[in-house]
Amino acid sequence: GAASNTRVAYCFHDVDGYQKIGTYTGNGSANGPLVETGFEPAFLMIKNTGISSAGSYWAIYDNKRTPSNPRTTILRANSNAGDFSADSLDIDFLSDGFQVKGTYDAVNDSGENFVYLAIAAPPETTTPVLADSFNIKTWTGNGTYPPDADGSDDITINTDFAPDFVWGKVRNDNISHILIDSVRGENKQIHTNSTDAQDIRDPDTKPNAYKFLSNGFSVNTWGNLNNAKDYVGYIWKASGSTEILTAGSLDSLASINDKAGFSIVKYTGNATAGATVAHGLSAAPQFIMIKNID
Repeated sequence: GAASNTRVAYCFHDVDGYQKIGTYTGNGSANGPLVETGFEPAFLMIKNTGISSAGSYWAIYDNKRTPSNPRTTILRANSNAGDFSADSLDIDFLSDGFQVKGTYDAVNDSGENFVYLAIAAPPETTTPVLADSFNIKTWTGNGTYPPDADGSDDITINTDFAPDFVWGKVRNDNISHILIDSVRGENKQIHTNSTDAQDIRDPDTKPNAYKFLSNGFSVNTWGNLNNAKDYVGYIWKASGSTEILTAGSLDSLASINDKAGFSIVKYTGNATAGATVAHGLSAAPQFIMIKNID
C-alpha cells in the first residue's frame, strides 16, 4: 500500500518469566533444538526467516487446542486454513522452554534461522502468569443469523479482564484470521492472511459484531467469530484507554501495557525515509506486527 496509508502495529518486548522473543537454529533432526525461555509456553509462534517456499508460514501453537505434548496442531497466521496437524511439526512445551521435535522446514529446517514469540503459563495451570494481560480461549459459535437486535443471540467469551486486542480464528474451516482492537475500534476487523484494508462493520446496520466487555468480549454473526464453527482466540490486555504519543516524527495513538511488554499503536505514514513512531514501552520492541489498514 501507499507509504502515507494508516497502519496498526502490535509491539512486544521481553518480560522475564512471562514473554520471550528469540531465535534458534534448526538441525533437521527429531532431536531438535532445545530453546530456553524461562517459563512453560502457553502460546508459541515460529517463523523460518530463511525461506519463502511452502514451509515459510508463521506456525502458531497453544496449550488450549493441544493441551499435552507433543504439540502437533498449528494455525498459520499467513493462511486462512484451519487447524493443521502433522508429526513433522511436533514441539514439546517444557517447564522452562520448548523442544522442536518435528523436522519440517517450517520449524526445523537444518541450518536455517527461526524467530519465535513465546508467552507463558505456569506448569500447573493454563492461566497465564500475568492473568490480566493475556489469555487463550476456545468456543463454538451458534451461527444465528441475522442476530436479534436485543443481543440475545450474541455469545460472550469470558477472559477475566477487559481485552484490548483479540486475534480469533476458525479452527475447522478455511476462513480468514480476524483481528480487532480497541485503538482502531471494536467494529473494525483486519486479517493476517490478507492484504485487504480493514473491514468496518457499520454499528447501525450490523450492531455489536464484536464488543469489548469488562471481563471479556461478545460476538454475533454480523461479524466472523460466531458462525457455527469451532474457534480459538488469543486475547491481550493493553491499558484500556488510548493516548496520543508525540515522541516520534509521526504522531500516534496507543494503548500500552508496559508490565506485559505489549502495546497497540496506530499511525499514518508520511512517505519519508527515517520516520519514527513512538510505541510507549519502556524498552525497545523486539517483535512488531504491522498491518496497512487502508
